[in-house]
Amino acid sequence: MKRTILFTVLFLFSVLSTFSCKERCPQQPCARVDSTGLNLVPPEFVEPCRPELLSVQQSGEGMWPWQDLARLDEVALKARGLELPLAELWTPGAGGLAQAVIGLRGCTGAFVSDQGLLITNHHCALGAIQKLSRPDQNLLENGFVARSRSAELPAPGVAIWVFNSQRDVTEEIFRDLPAGAADLDTALYLRKREKEIVTECEKTPSVRCSISRENDGLRFHLMVSTEITDVRLVFAPPESLGSFGGEVDNWRWPRHSLDFALLRAWVGPDGKPAPHDANNIPFTPPRHLTVSTTGPAVGDFIMVAGTPYRTSRYRTAQEVREAHEWFYPHRETLFSRWISVLEKANEQFPEARIPNATALRRLSNGLINARGMIEGIQKNRVIARRLSEEETLRTWIRSTHHPVPETALDELNAFLDGVPNKELDFLLSQMQNGVSAFSAAYLLVKWAHERGLPDPQRTPGWQERDRAGLLSRLNAADLSYHAASDRMVLSMFLDEFDRLAPEQRPAFHVPPVTDEDRKKREDQLDLMFRTTTVMSPAAREPLFSATSEMLAQSPDPMIQFVLAWFPQLQDLEKRQLVTEGALLRLRRPWMQATVAFRGRLFYPDANTSPRVSFATVTGYSPEDGTWNVPFSTLRGMLAKHRSRPPFSLPSAFLEAAQQENQVPWMDPLLEDVPINFLSNADTTGGNSGSPVLDGKGRLIGLNFDRVYENIAGDFGYNPLRSRNIMIDIRAILWTLDRFAQAFDLLTEMGVRRAEK
Repeated sequence: MKRTILFTVLFLFSVLSTFSCKERCPQQPCARVDSTGLNLVPPEFVEPCRPELLSVQQSGEGMWPWQDLARLDEVALKARGLELPLAELWTPGAGGLAQAVIGLRGCTGAFVSDQGLLITNHHCALGAIQKLSRPDQNLLENGFVARSRSAELPAPGVAIWVFNSQRDVTEEIFRDLPAGAADLDTALYLRKREKEIVTECEKTPSVRCSISRENDGLRFHLMVSTEITDVRLVFAPPESLGSFGGEVDNWRWPRHSLDFALLRAWVGPDGKPAPHDANNIPFTPPRHLTVSTTGPAVGDFIMVAGTPYRTSRYRTAQEVREAHEWFYPHRETLFSRWISVLEKANEQFPEARIPNATALRRLSNGLINARGMIEGIQKNRVIARRLSEEETLRTWIRSTHHPVPETALDELNAFLDGVPNKELDFLLSQMQNGVSAFSAAYLLVKWAHERGLPDPQRTPGWQERDRAGLLSRLNAADLSYHAASDRMVLSMFLDEFDRLAPEQRPAFHVPPVTDEDRKKREDQLDLMFRTTTVMSPAAREPLFSATSEMLAQSPDPMIQFVLAWFPQLQDLEKRQLVTEGALLRLRRPWMQATVAFRGRLFYPDANTSPRVSFATVTGYSPEDGTWNVPFSTLRGMLAKHRSRPPFSLPSAFLEAAQQENQVPWMDPLLEDVPINFLSNADTTGGNSGSPVLDGKGRLIGLNFDRVYENIAGDFGYNPLRSRNIMIDIRAILWTLDRFAQAFDLLTEMGVRRAEK
């Protein structure tokens, strides 16, 4: 009853606001309720009716799971500009156009031909481009175009997932869960059930199965995909174009980045996934996108389909406060020091620039993200809003006698408040993945440990099904390794452990007290990196097959170093499991109440499963008195050109850009080639490379970033500032045509070459 009253009040507020606005702007739409009927604009975000803000009211909030699209108001979406049926986009059990969208590690992509050609962001392919680069063939600097299929280059470490189907397995997961089980036992039991379901699923040939968890266990979905590991680089612009503006422009608007690359999926002669081989053939995808040549306009309806990584829309106020006051400040401090170390390494060792390129890009991106989170959480008043939402939900639970106890949130907060070893766990997880030689040695030690267990009892990700992927990860890491840089990073991490309070610090880790102590530690690090073989493929091969007992006797100093740290890393895993079980017990009831309260307004947090956001091309006001228009152009890109990075353009690009006739890639209203554009789509990390579709489902661009004011959007959508940045399809086609002269690729994409 109370919820009905609340929604009625909000609806009346919307109607009255619209009437008032209509009097001031009679020719303009002024809706306060999103036209999908699913998203209410919070009252604190309503501003006086101004023509330049009107399109803001067509909220893009919601990362909607593909299997939930039938819940949406299709009539309202069609009124906004959707022209194809939602069932054509995705129908559970039958698929749809969304099958053209594929998953990459940390990114998204989409097929654009029936010959396995796929498009994604340049920065999503950057790791492979860097690994393929060397001083005499620097693909990072010069870019790459395969003029024939045989010239396409195997992309190290790249795999793609073509989504086939998914189904809800929540009941199967929880079946026979022992009542009153301890949190650790609960987590282990549910992981066991997940592995059993995945094992049964993968009895079907040529499929890769996984379990997707929503909101710490609200729902579990079995995802069935085709995993393709023979992926080859087809086209990459020079980094000066793919990341034009570098870290100066990163997360900023206006942006002028040609952030795209082309890859191709290859399979065995029988059409099934196979390792790289000269006899392989291009993959025939179930669906591929039609490439538009017209692009979007201001106010156009668009869709962004992809695999957003993670959001925190339903975290408690206490968790948001912890992120704001502890996690992101710690990340900012660590990443700042880490970047300084790698930049110093690049100065001392010029040959380190190529192998360190990907890590520096990732860290710089994470640093700006941390700063944006800290500022955005405060500016958007996320904590205060979350407290208000929690009190509203408590009131609703009391008034409706909902079976979830009102104390559920208090119990959840009490657990979160008592989580131990935060500082230690933060550093352990960062060091485990951030020091290449340490990561390789850890993989060898962990793999030997897990192989000592029966396969069903192993940790997910470490079963026999994962052998090839682990080996591929090792081999790909070799191509980004620079020993001196890695040694400097490990030294930095040891300094970070020195700073921990004694009760947090591992007992065996003794900080140096004197200069002599420090010199001794640095000498030991020098010796360890000089003599370790974990980054040598030939010497490492027997280590990958070794038992734990054999590794314990290994003379390799990095193996011995990791063995000393291994109990700490195992304890970290155990603490993570306890937290996982506790959240299943404590957060799940609170989330069930949230779902019941929000009804059709509820969409789950992002979790790397397929989603779609419905949005509008629109600008925004980043600060008082400023309005950012939603398009940048080739003319603006040329105006930024300087003689030095990150704003230097290749001479061939300048020559192509200065041609008078840019038809048909020119926008008639802009009288120029559009480069990037803005929308209010709901996106986050993992949406990089997501195809942007028009109302007919045609490809009109690629998502690649968010604006700085929207970094904290992971914690809550803000209608006034939630904006993401996309590359316009016309910029992509112009680059392939006028700059790269990749005419065969245009033809394969179904695009007619421009007449000069």
